[in-house]
Amino acid sequence: MVKLQLFKNPGNVLRAIAGFKWLIAKVVLALVVLVLSIKPFLFTWNFIPAVFHLGGDQSRAGSYMSAALSHKPSSYKIFNENHPGVIERYLVKSAIYSKDIRLLDSHPGLDISKTHGKFKDNFYLQDLLGNIGEDRDWENLDEVSFDVLADENMNFLTTAIIEKIKTKLDRGFIQNLADFASWKGNIRLSQHLVSAYPVEGVLFRAGELRAWDFNESVARLKTILFEKYKLSDDEIGKNLVQCPGFTNPGEVKKRWYFSKMASKTVFSRGSFVIGPDQVDSNPVMRVMGFFVSH
Repeated sequence: MVKLQLFKNPGNVLRAIAGFKWLIAKVVLALVVLVLSIKPFLFTWNFIPAVFHLGGDQSRAGSYMSAALSHKPSSYKIFNENHPGVIERYLVKSAIYSKDIRLLDSHPGLDISKTHGKFKDNFYLQDLLGNIGEDRDWENLDEVSFDVLADENMNFLTTAIIEKIKTKLDRGFIQNLADFASWKGNIRLSQHLVSAYPVEGVLFRAGELRAWDFNESVARLKTILFEKYKLSDDEIGKNLVQCPGFTNPGEVKKRWYFSKMASKTVFSRGSFVIGPDQVDSNPVMRVMGFFVSH
């Protein structure tokens, strides 16, 4: 009876078809809106924690920045303007860890030629690119190098690369690497470097260092400034160091900062690293120099 009724009233059929088409149209429209809104949502979902971590522990911002970039490539400029080099270092490090140089090509905001130039002395990246046999300033370590050197899980790669370029490295530099690895808790790498590349007359660990009394340190520094630069006490200033100790990390972060001037115009190329350390149970700030071009 239903079939007969529909056949006798073709208007019902047309109305049913029209209603079905409108339903399909609404479903398609909803899907389009959903697809168009997913990307902005996912971008925002990753952009907010990226910005949050960039203001604190920048090492945790990388994955969020990378995800945000995948949804909005133009955000590379935003990240780089406010925190130069952070996203670039993360991508280079990711390529090294994954052994996939294509990761650097997947982000439109990254100028790959400039990145290769900036990290031309990074023996991890250059090994991945197949350039490890070339003459470079391999001792000019950057922040990516320091991160990988400190990672015990990457010792297999570090030791293999150092063995490839050992004739181009100063033994004192290798000893510095061992000391750095020990400082960062990578004891296995430290022990390997000390045993594989012994250096006569060079202390492995500066055991004779002691934490200077603050007033004594300032007095010594002022003496050096007086003798070398003929500066008066007024020119040096009473507050030579605003935060004399390192027992309060919060105060150190407020009053101390690492001025990275190496490779900038007028200044020389160089490689230095800084961080908290202890000498005879006394909190100190360690500054290590690995390379200067002249």
